Amino acid sequence: MYPGRLVGAAMGIVILVSVFLLPFGTLPGISDTSSTLYSAFGRVVSHLSAVESSGDTDLLTTDFMLVAAVIILTIAGLVGIFPLGSGVLGLIGVGMLTMSPYLNNDLTAPVTWGAAFYVIWLASFLSIAAAFWRRIWQPSWPEKPGAKSGNGPSSAPYEHLSAAPSHG
Repeated sequence: MYPGRLVGAAMGIVILVSVFLLPFGTLPGISDTSSTLYSAFGRVVSHLSAVESSGDTDLLTTDFMLVAAVIILTIAGLVGIFPLGSGVLGLIGVGMLTMSPYLNNDLTAPVTWGAAFYVIWLASFLSIAAAFWRRIWQPSWPEKPGAKSGNGPSSAPYEHLSAAPSHG
């Protein structure tokens, strides 16, 4: 296993910890106090039918984007062993969270981002960088006993095929 997968798995765990444990910040209309992203998700899901019946399309859009972003970020954390997928899904999820308050026309309170917001951005970028580590890091093959020096497999087992047959 190359080191990029290990870094990706670590960043996946960081994304999951950020979603479930770190304070995310305040989102107008969703959470007025700094709470975790998962607790804001729980409040939104429990009151989603009331928001739908109220007819407030701006708040409904923000709520649905929060629900989709939390699901995408959770998947991004779970697939951390695949660093490119984890990083891309993490960027999509946190990008949705970044845009959602600004799609609300009734935005009166400022958006304050907590530690989890920045940690998810950083973990997503590091996960993408870890995905390209594979192309940079090339393992050196161990030398076989009796093999010629150099990289790659030995050609010694096939030397008899290149020699001309002797008809004695």
